[in-house]
Amino acid sequence: MRRFTRLLFSRYGLVGAIVLLIVVVLTISRLLSGTAEDGVAGTQSDASRSTGSHTPDDGVVRSSGLPTAEPAPSLSPGAQDILDVAGDFAAKWARPGEDAAKWHADLRPLSTEALTTELTDVPPEAVPTDRLLGEPVLSMRQGELAQVTVSAVGGTLRLGLTIVNGHWLVSSVDWERG
Repeated sequence: MRRFTRLLFSRYGLVGAIVLLIVVVLTISRLLSGTAEDGVAGTQSDASRSTGSHTPDDGVVRSSGLPTAEPAPSLSPGAQDILDVAGDFAAKWARPGEDAAKWHADLRPLSTEALTTELTDVPPEAVPTDRLLGEPVLSMRQGELAQVTVSAVGGTLRLGLTIVNGHWLVSSVDWERG
């Protein structure tokens, strides 16, 4: 008996007890919540379970042949085009020698509140380029979200845009060296 208690209270015994405790807790939680394979959640009723087919999703969307359209984002009449907003923002952003107060003031009307807050402590000197090389290019658009890229000296500027109060505004800025 003495040998057993010495083993139980040694570091190996404590590690074994912890492992055993974890196994017991996981087993009890699995029994109470069901398994992911059978689709049963412990407290769900039969009426709330899915009765659909459980075939794997091959990623192919099958059309019914009827025309479908995404709901158009709600832009205010006379709102600037997405590429114009991105181009204006990029041109004002790529001025590392600008006075900080003026730089922030110029970016504010083209930015979401969240981005304006993020840029508060960013000095214009932190901008990695001072010259844009190309026009803005729409690289992704999905409803009220879009991504625009602008080629510049030293890399590519990636701007995330979103519609806020009927106007496109820049919501994120990312620099990709290249």
